[in-house]
Amino acid sequence: MLACVRLREIPPPRRPSAVITECASLAVATLNPAQQEAVEHEHGPALVIAGAGSGKTRVLTARVARLLERGVPAEAVLAFTFTNRAAREMRARIESELGPAAAGVWIGTFHATAVRILRREANTLGLPAGFTIYDRDDQEGIVRELIREAGLPEATYRTGVVLGRISDAKNALVLPAEAERAAVGDFERQVATLYGKYQAALRRAGALDFDDLIAETVRLWLDHPDAGARWSRRFHHVLVDEYQDWARATGTCSWSGTTTRASTAGAAPGSRTCSTSRTRFPAR
Repeated sequence: MLACVRLREIPPPRRPSAVITECASLAVATLNPAQQEAVEHEHGPALVIAGAGSGKTRVLTARVARLLERGVPAEAVLAFTFTNRAAREMRARIESELGPAAAGVWIGTFHATAVRILRREANTLGLPAGFTIYDRDDQEGIVRELIREAGLPEATYRTGVVLGRISDAKNALVLPAEAERAAVGDFERQVATLYGKYQAALRRAGALDFDDLIAETVRLWLDHPDAGARWSRRFHHVLVDEYQDWARATGTCSWSGTTTRASTAGAAPGSRTCSTSRTRFPAR
């Protein structure tokens, strides 16, 4: 599933090079009618519903080419993929077809893109510019020590379980204080307290965990609207590959400016309404 979002009205388009025009025409010419419809979609969000091996990446690549041909600046196009490998493959494909003109397109996973933004906005969020990203071993080490310091039975407060609860809270954008207020029962109260101490430990170490990459970027939009608006102005078009796999983790990703728009594109599949926001195409 591929979601394509036009974030705002764009400034007068740049004049595309002859190479981009030729590549865009060739890319579209190789697609079937339904795929071409997805590529040529212009107004509002679009949702492409297609199975494995049906050419979604080809469609996304052709759409990027078409956007550049229409004069959209490469740096105003943001493409999300589900894995780093998919991002590398997509960039290689786009640059092999469009050459240097596509170098400015942002392509990456949500987390990798969040890191790029957070490095640039660390001062805004009160983070060290060189913040460390903790892996699972680092996280478990902190939580294990906090459980021991609190004198909690490790058989009940297992490291993996506590981290899972903390991760769930972060994905729901629930802060430690909110988790403590909402806690019901001793176990939840203790986990909420551990969550707060865990976050404090991360901050002392100048570190973020994997979930923080999304949560902190969302916070940029929510708590610093001027900074968020600056990024929203930068990206005129957002393309999301494997959109269905992001529905839970990034449904609140207002940081990319897509909350009110992409949520429309991500509506449950229904009847085919290609003229507005949804299209399907069969396997090649």
